[in-house]
Order: sequence, then C-alpha cells, then structure tokens
Amino acid sequence: MKKKEIFIAIEIKVREYLSKIFLSFFLADKGFRVFIGSKDKIIDLVQKKQNNSGIFFYKGGIHKNLINSIDDKTDQHVVIDQEIAPGFSDKKEFEELIPNSFHQETLKKIDLYFSPNENLYKMSKRLLKKIRGKVVFTGWPRIDLWKIKYKFFYKNQIKEINSKYRDFILFNSDFGYVSENYIDEAKEYYPWGYDRNKSKQNVYKKYMKEFSKESHLEFISFIKLVKNFARTNHKQLILIRAHPSENLQAWNNNFKDVKNVKILSPNDDVTPWIYCAKCVLHRGCTTALQSKLINKPTGFLISNKKYKTSILKKKFNYDISEKIFSVND
Repeated sequence: MKKKEIFIAIEIKVREYLSKIFLSFFLADKGFRVFIGSKDKIIDLVQKKQNNSGIFFYKGGIHKNLINSIDDKTDQHVVIDQEIAPGFSDKKEFEELIPNSFHQETLKKIDLYFSPNENLYKMSKRLLKKIRGKVVFTGWPRIDLWKIKYKFFYKNQIKEINSKYRDFILFNSDFGYVSENYIDEAKEYYPWGYDRNKSKQNVYKKYMKEFSKESHLEFISFIKLVKNFARTNHKQLILIRAHPSENLQAWNNNFKDVKNVKILSPNDDVTPWIYCAKCVLHRGCTTALQSKLINKPTGFLISNKKYKTSILKKKFNYDISEKIFSVND
C-alpha cells in the first residue's frame, strides 16, 4: 500500500526547523512518508511531482501565483501559523493578523488551520470562515518541545554554551526596528489580505510608521539602560540575541565598545540558550513563555515608561514576568 505523503515547507529555519523535525518523527511513525525542506525546494518538489496526491504543510499564506499549482498537485493544504504566538494579548491585532496573513485566493484553498490554544482557536474559527476546510484546536509542536523531558535534545549545545560563556544574562529581542532606516523598513510590508484595498494599505502603513518609530525610540532607551548596567556591573556578561528580522549590524555598532555585552546572531534554536542563562529578559517575546515554563527567572524589560506598545500587545507575557524599568530593578 502506498504511503500518504506530506510535504513540510520551512521558511525561517531558526524558528521552525526543530519543531518540524519533531513533528515529522510522529508523522513517520503513523505511516506518512515525510518530505521536509526549505519553502522554495518543497514547493518546487510539489509542482514537479507526477501524481496529484499528498498534503502540503506550511506556516502561513502561500503567494497567490503559487496556490493553484500546489492545489492541483496535492489533496490537502494545511497551515500551522508560526506568527500567531499564544503570548499576544491584543485582540484587535489578531482581528487583522489572522485572516489577512493570506491572499484571498490562498485562504479559499486551506483545508485545515491548526490553532495553538483555545483562545486562538475560537478567534480563528470566527475569522477564517472563508477557508474551504476547518479550524482545528491542536496545540503547537514548538511548545511541546519546551517540556523538560525533551531537554536531552539540546545536550551538546548546552554543554558548548556553558563551556564558552558560563554565567550570563540573556536578552531576547523583538524590537524589530533597530536600524536608522526603520521607517523605510516598516513601509515595505502590508498584510496580504489588503492586496486589493488601497485604503487599508495606507492605514496600515501609517500605523506601522508610528509603531516602528516607537519601537526604535524604545530601542535607543534600551541601549542606554544596558550600557549603564554593563558599566556598573562590568563582571556580569550580557548576551543579546537579535530577532531574525533585525539588522545585526545596528546591534553590533551600538555595543562595539562594551566588553561585557555580546550580540548573538539568531542562527540556531534559542532553547539551549534559555537553559544556560542565569535569567532571561525580554520585552514581550514568545521566549518569555518558554523561559517561565522551565522555571527560569524571567523579566519584562521596559527601558522607558513612555513606550508601552509591547505591553499593550503582549500583556500576558508582561503579567507572568518580573517588571524591570531601571538598573536598580
């Protein structure tokens, strides 16, 4: 009997890879033949295969120019959205983000949409009525990997990190707009669901202009706060892990003269870094949930009380963390 095929496409390796490998193990154990790889390679494989069968599995919306060829070559198109993190609290943000992450043409050809928690399941069920399939409450392989019983997966990385850095504070960034070109960067993108609506595009771009400005100003305040802490605690190492979307050069330029602050490139899984840190600082990053789950001391850092964007959007992450506003905190 021919095995059912599933094609798993990965866009951002650092965020998706290990959880998809983890998922693939269970799928293979259930009898699926699993193909896993980069988004472009998997799409190319699907388009070139001779038979019209199998499941295409992705993190979000496929471009409208590709959806028909993928739909013609597979039985089902399923999505587990890596961008819809359970730590968000801003309902209005979800109202826009969940349906508008997709072109309308793509939305109509989704057979299953997996939700990571009950709150997002209820919201997605209401907001994704145009999909041809259904919304399912499943959980998230990425969160399953946070369980202590899977710590052994990271044994070698933990040993290597501890050997190299030993005692350190970890800050996981999600400022997004850290370079001086933040306004241009913010205007580069609008949700796919606004593709045919110029008015919504303009409103969104105006919102992103203000949002990026506030994020960048908070970033500048953060630099000052961390430098102040580093000077008065010169024996304490601070590791700052940039977000995959951030300009790494901007981070390095700001801390090039501070010996006890090191900038990490986000080119591997964050989990072993969280296990090794003495404590984890963040400003709303999903890693706060992961850190809290393994009982790591976790602090929400607001470098300037004037900027509250991250708290409003990620209040749950704020509520579960220690509150840090100053060097004394």
